[in-house]
Amino acid sequence: MTARSAGFTLLEVLVALSLLALLGLALLGLVRTTAGLSADLRDRFESAADLRTARSLLAERLARALPLRRATEAGPVLAFSGGPDGLRFVAAEPPYARSKGLLAWEFALTPRAGETFLEVRVAPAARAGDPLRPLEAAPWRRLARVTGRLRLAYLSEAGAGGNGPWAAEWRDRTVPPRAVLLVGDDAADWPPLVVPLRIPELGGCADEAAGASACPS
Repeated sequence: MTARSAGFTLLEVLVALSLLALLGLALLGLVRTTAGLSADLRDRFESAADLRTARSLLAERLARALPLRRATEAGPVLAFSGGPDGLRFVAAEPPYARSKGLLAWEFALTPRAGETFLEVRVAPAARAGDPLRPLEAAPWRRLARVTGRLRLAYLSEAGAGGNGPWAAEWRDRTVPPRAVLLVGDDAADWPPLVVPLRIPELGGCADEAAGASACPS
C-alpha cells in the first residue's frame, strides 16, 4: 500500500479545512445579511403602519379644529400656530371619545440622524387666557419614526384651489390657513397628506357655550 492510497496528505487536509472555514464564513455572512434585511423590512413596515396611524390622528383632529381665540392688546387672535416642524390648535373631541370638552393639541416633527420622529402632546384647553398654554406642561408621546424628512406647510387664501402657494410657517393670527400639508422627501413612500381646515375667519370671540372662554377680559 502506498502513502497516497493510505489517506489524505497533511497539505490536503489543511486545504480542505481552509475551504470549509471559508464556506462557513460565507454562510454566516449570508445569514447575517438576510437577518439584517429582514430587520430592515420589519422596521420599514412598522414605520409605515405607525405613520398611517399618526396621519389619521392628525387629519381627524385638524378636521375638528375650532376657532378658539384669546384676547390681546391688539385684539383677539386665533389659537392656532404652525411652522414646518410642528403646529398647535384647539379641537373638539369626537363623539366616541371618552374625554369630552376642548383639547389643545401639538404635533411636532423632530429630525434626528436621518429620521423624523412625529410626536404629539395634548391637554385640556385653558378656559381663560391662552387656550394653548396647558400644552407647556403636557408630556410628549411618540407616534411614528420614519426614514427621511417630514415637514408641514400651510395653504393661504390665494391657493385655496389646492395648487398653492404653500407657506412654511403660518404667521397670520387672525385668519386660519385653508389647509395643512404633511409631506415627506420621498413622496413615493409617504404620499402627501392634505387636510382642509374648517375654522372660520376671525370675526369675534369663540362662543363660551363651546366650553371655553376664548376672549377673557
